[in-house]
Amino acid sequence: MKQPRIGDAFGRWLQHQHDGGTTVSFIERDDGFIETEEGVYFKEYKDWPVFERKAIKLARGRVLDVGCGAGRHALYLQRKNIDVTGLDSSPLALKVCRQRGLRKTRQMCFSDIGRFPAGSFDTVVMMGNNFGLMGGPKAAGARLAALYKVTAPGGIVIAETGDPYLTDNPDHLRYQQRNRLRGRMAGQMRLRVRFEDTATPWFEYVFVSPAELNGMLLDSGWEIERLIKSGGPQYVMVLRKTALKRRDMSDAFGAALKSWLDGGSDTDISELDNGLLLKGWGKEIYFNDDKAWPKHKSSALKTATGRVLDVGCGAGRYALFLQKRGLDVTGIDVSPLAAEVARRRGLRKTVSVSLDEVDSAFKAGSFDTVIMMGNNFGLVSDGEKARRRLKKLYVVTSPGGRILAETVDLHKVRDPRERGQDFSAYMLYHKNNPARGRRCGMSVGRCRFRNLAERWREYIFVSEAEMGKLIKGTGWKISRIFRDLKQKNAIQYIAELVKE
Repeated sequence: MKQPRIGDAFGRWLQHQHDGGTTVSFIERDDGFIETEEGVYFKEYKDWPVFERKAIKLARGRVLDVGCGAGRHALYLQRKNIDVTGLDSSPLALKVCRQRGLRKTRQMCFSDIGRFPAGSFDTVVMMGNNFGLMGGPKAAGARLAALYKVTAPGGIVIAETGDPYLTDNPDHLRYQQRNRLRGRMAGQMRLRVRFEDTATPWFEYVFVSPAELNGMLLDSGWEIERLIKSGGPQYVMVLRKTALKRRDMSDAFGAALKSWLDGGSDTDISELDNGLLLKGWGKEIYFNDDKAWPKHKSSALKTATGRVLDVGCGAGRYALFLQKRGLDVTGIDVSPLAAEVARRRGLRKTVSVSLDEVDSAFKAGSFDTVIMMGNNFGLVSDGEKARRRLKKLYVVTSPGGRILAETVDLHKVRDPRERGQDFSAYMLYHKNNPARGRRCGMSVGRCRFRNLAERWREYIFVSEAEMGKLIKGTGWKISRIFRDLKQKNAIQYIAELVKE
């Protein structure tokens, strides 16, 4: 097949349509996938989708239309007597805009918008999925900073994108999986436009979910004011320029718990050290009770006796369950705000302390049972760190003391896709662990919430066999295992470790 020459394929196609032509153009992805483009660029306001019409009405003041194409959004605003400048990298696209009556145009790549004087615009419009011009997480930081510079105080960005996870197209799902294996966001793409014998140079493009958008905007000075949804994957974000905030590196998870307790609906985000952003668990997990738990979890907890230490108590769901059963329970969490939330919910004893400090915070033999539920056995980490922390727990437990340790056997996962896109991405992260010198089950991550981000922490999931090796020489031995017998090939289990 003859290779196309490099040129202004997009602009040529727009000019062809403007002159009465009907030939379609093609958007080509670097895996060979091709999508046809039709005449959406010349549609009038009355023919736009409802969510798009709602969004454009929010534009105010001096407007920059990024990737203006044939000028449909810019011309609508101009007719409303709004001062609008159409920006595009295609000279022929801008020629079409001027032929159609747009008075102000500027030829420039989006990556160069910082060349405008500071505070030049009150609104930046990026419709037609043009938030995709952010390109990816690395480029987005510089481009969001440029938008921040060229907008006035209180300025807004009105930008359209699509949630890449809301698809069942096998071509897109395969490409997303390929992206994860390469350490890229699921919705990142390398594209070019083709028309007749001409193609544009390849360029980076991205689609983002609302959760990923939250992560992308962190520390940018831009906050989500509202999302205007289409009923499908497409949505428009309205971003408001705010004062730049210094990121608090202390207690994102605790802030999320406190927000949820006070009625907030914001979600937290888990970030892995390869840049992967995963949806947080949310209020429905951290504030549930035994009615929502599988039977084996309640059964394991009912074996707890005497004085109980809840490691990583969070909002106190397990500690409160045991306290109601008449046990003397102390909840510990490295998060001061989490400990505060647990106290507000009725837990009588809470201490903000890390697992590394437990033997200095409590006397030897203080507890009869230690619980590490909610997969909190992962807090011990791996190797020598794990053995050191398990020995500290050995010191603070009484003779014959026990640990109820919940974890996940990732080796039992057969088809990650059955558990959703986030879990599939997480499994691919672990599949690539050997290249990082780490075993499957080891992760380095942190919680992000609003403008907060935790410090990076190590976390581990282990099989029964791996746990046996991990605890060797620490004074603990596996006594029994609790599993969900109703779930076929259950990957989650609770190990009862007994003090030797």
